[in-house]
Amino acid sequence: MKDGRLLTTISVLAVMVCVALAVPAAAATMVRVEIPFAFDAAESILPAGQYVIERSLSGGMLYLRSEKNETKVMMTVPVGNSNQAQAPRLVFEKRGATYRLAEVYMAGMNTGAGIPATKRQLLVAKRQSPERIVVALAR
Repeated sequence: MKDGRLLTTISVLAVMVCVALAVPAAAATMVRVEIPFAFDAAESILPAGQYVIERSLSGGMLYLRSEKNETKVMMTVPVGNSNQAQAPRLVFEKRGATYRLAEVYMAGMNTGAGIPATKRQLLVAKRQSPERIVVALAR
């Protein structure tokens, strides 16, 4: 009976340690931003307005939450030079009247979060070079 209690106690402590270590890894950086134009975010056209942008510390996920509390989740890839601090900003690619969210750089992170282009966007990119539009973020 004592062996069973000891094993249970050790198991519970091990789970608690794992949870305690995982919580900081799951934390995210967050910023509120006003985007003055409608834009494409991973094949969803989002309206101009105020958004909360969160990036996981691992850098693999990006969350955009609108004023109406609608959330768009995107997978990202690292971009930029990890050896130097990056200015916090959003980078959009503009082709014609269409803006595509391409990169997000958050304060305190050395690399940005790149949002991969879709196949359709890559085909358009072959025909027309984008204009890069930068929206500065508060530090």
